[in-house]
Amino acid sequence: MPDTKTLRVFARHSRSAFTLVEILIALAIFSMLAGAIFISVTSVTTAGGALAVEQMQVRKLDAFVSWCRKGFRNLSARSEVIVRTRDSGASGRAVDLVLRNAPGAFSIGEFDALGGDLILSAVPDGKGTAVFSMARIPGGTGSLEIDRKLSQAEWLPVLDGIKTLRWSFWNPTDQKFVEEWQEGQRPPEMIRLELALASGESLAATFRLPRIEEPRAEGGSGDNPDGNPDENPG
Repeated sequence: MPDTKTLRVFARHSRSAFTLVEILIALAIFSMLAGAIFISVTSVTTAGGALAVEQMQVRKLDAFVSWCRKGFRNLSARSEVIVRTRDSGASGRAVDLVLRNAPGAFSIGEFDALGGDLILSAVPDGKGTAVFSMARIPGGTGSLEIDRKLSQAEWLPVLDGIKTLRWSFWNPTDQKFVEEWQEGQRPPEMIRLELALASGESLAATFRLPRIEEPRAEGGSGDNPDGNPDENPG
């Protein structure tokens, strides 16, 4: 007959072990907890990455606006501003801002050493967006020759992923911004740039150009500081 004490010890040891069902349940709970933790960590990492990209885009736009503001501020009193559109082939229409007599404006490295007229353009990239770029062509190039010169020019990309871009110019007569500025007109007092990126960011910035002094007429009222005509002695 088995010893009663031995049977009690065996029974106690048997009850202290895990059954197969209990192990499977524990593994299932552990797997669910691990999955929940993984999803949470992934969500936080994705959100952090998206925020970092957004902040980088904002910094890039801020730097672009500062660069544009400095460039327009460096225009001389002799500078001319022309806006035009051209066909850039299968990529679509390109919007050009032509700056004549603009040495030192929008300088990047040795780019300004090329001289000539400066072209700021939204060049279609064939992907449904455009790249804000700049190029130099020989100074005084006629309007009919600009397209040919630009097809041979080396473009320097500045800002990519542009969905829409619009230039407008302050017309003091109408007291509003207009989208056309013809060759031969005096440079506008202000230029407004509105653009939207394919990533969702957008900006609208107004740039003030240097004031152009009116040439003084020789003789006449130019010699009279009060601006009044000389009175003839009676």
